[in-house]
Amino acid sequence: MEQSLICLRCGAEMVSLGTRDFQLGRETMFFDSHLWEGALELKIFGCPSCGKVEFFSEKVREWAAEYECPVCHARYPRDAERCPKCLTKREK
Repeated sequence: MEQSLICLRCGAEMVSLGTRDFQLGRETMFFDSHLWEGALELKIFGCPSCGKVEFFSEKVREWAAEYECPVCHARYPRDAERCPKCLTKREK
């Protein structure tokens, strides 16, 4: 059973709207390159009182433990000083 959530805007109890896959990347008019980006599974909760919507992802814990290289966009552990792919030094 899902833990009940309280709306941060109005204080009402939020209801689960299910889980959906959200497409990552951008759609363009000429080429749908976003298809290779994959999708992110999100749990959706909505407030029946004020309409506020909240999204939750299990991936947040994984992403918080990683760093994304600003040059090549590879993801690597936060304790590494350089990107293992392009060797760019991590900014502190």
